[in-house]
Amino acid sequence: MILDAFRALAAALGEPPVPWYVFGAQAVVIHGIPRLTADIDVAIDASTTTPERVLERLDREGIGARSEVLRAAMASARLWPLVHAASSTPIDAILVDSDIDLGFLARVKRVDIGGCVLPFLSAEDLIATKLVAGRRKDREDVRGILDSLGDALDVALLERVLDDLDRALDEPRVVRRFAVLRRSMRARKR
Repeated sequence: MILDAFRALAAALGEPPVPWYVFGAQAVVIHGIPRLTADIDVAIDASTTTPERVLERLDREGIGARSEVLRAAMASARLWPLVHAASSTPIDAILVDSDIDLGFLARVKRVDIGGCVLPFLSAEDLIATKLVAGRRKDREDVRGILDSLGDALDVALLERVLDDLDRALDEPRVVRRFAVLRRSMRARKR
């Protein structure tokens, strides 16, 4: 059960706290868009400790590498393909390393799921990351979140995040994608 995997993540990254958040499809669900997915995507800030210690903490909670071959390379990798053994839930963890990621961490939305409070990427930051990814499903997710949240969305914050991402990318495109998406949504509503 995915809730068991979430509880294991919260326990592993809880005390002393290691900053982290859930993004991807699970965050889309939290922001009001029904989506079927069997995995969890998380971002972890290991700067308060070491990647090795974070991996040890995850191991203690039953979250380990999907294979022993991968385990050997994970301490120096930025992407960790993990699995919560008891529930067989795949978990993809990335290590955060930029000011943009730290901003995402500062704006997480804490949500109680089954008595477990979990940090999820804010709607604005989720939209921004989905626009960077740019796949068709990501654009559909963005449309759904925009429709779901309406005026509750902090558009000024979203535009600042998009500007930051465009400055960080080798090929700036996120602000343009958002403008095109908003125009197409307005046209649909007419």
